[in-house]
Amino acid sequence: MGSLEGVHVMITSGPTKGYIDAVRYISNTSTGKLGAMIATELLKSGACVTFIYGTGSSIPDITLLDKDCSRRLMLIEIETIDDLVITIQEKLKDISFDVIVHAMAVLDYTPEARSQGKIPSNKDKLVVTFVKTPKVIKLIRKLWPHAFFVGFKLEAGLSRDALVERAYASLI
Repeated sequence: MGSLEGVHVMITSGPTKGYIDAVRYISNTSTGKLGAMIATELLKSGACVTFIYGTGSSIPDITLLDKDCSRRLMLIEIETIDDLVITIQEKLKDISFDVIVHAMAVLDYTPEARSQGKIPSNKDKLVVTFVKTPKVIKLIRKLWPHAFFVGFKLEAGLSRDALVERAYASLI
């Protein structure tokens, strides 16, 4: 066993989706590979891992793990931000996590309403209104304030100085 035996870790990884209608959605390009690799290494080191991942994204490579490791892994697949919030608030709230790695690419905005069925394709324009999504990071920190927290944030189009400034602003 590794040095993390008995440590409980929650990892969020991969994309979230916001549905426009029954067949269309917006998402992001997150593959979930980083979260899956982190989970695999933590499992090898003896940790118990709850891995929440977006549909279609990478999961820990159980072929690299022994049977004992795979028994310490709980996989939870989610699609939308609502799925993620419900999972955290209802299914996991009573688990005491020592470490939380929040690597999921949670949408900042999602369609305000989901149309029933498929929107017909005979329209020249389709206007979709987006609304701000809840900050899942705040919910996680509220439910597990004493857990060691690791977070990731994707930024684009910023100078190195601006990136460093934003990184420092995110520290607690």
